[in-house]
Amino acid sequence: VKKQKGGELTPEWISHHTAKRFLSYTDLRNVEARLFNYDSQLKEFGSIKCPMLAIFGDSDVYAVKPAEECLKILEEKTASKIFNWKIIKNADHSFTNGEQELSRVIMDWLKKAVE
Repeated sequence: VKKQKGGELTPEWISHHTAKRFLSYTDLRNVEARLFNYDSQLKEFGSIKCPMLAIFGDSDVYAVKPAEECLKILEEKTASKIFNWKIIKNADHSFTNGEQELSRVIMDWLKKAVE
């Protein structure tokens, strides 16, 4: 990035992203890197007070911990009075093959939120 090559892909053993994208979620000077750093105090995440629905796929290759562990950490750290979570089985980071269930979970949560 310092050499103006931030748009180039990193070696595969590092990530499947450009150098700039890799740093965006690993360099703790960036909010994105701190927001879901499950080994931290999750200060930024913990300041969000609006209702939240967190959904993970159980086959997310980018997850740093098992989905249930991540979600329980978020549940513990949230300042939201309404925090719900769901794990979609056999779904990856993009919810491939889990799109219909993802839609159903979101719609059910929204319906309950307006009741």
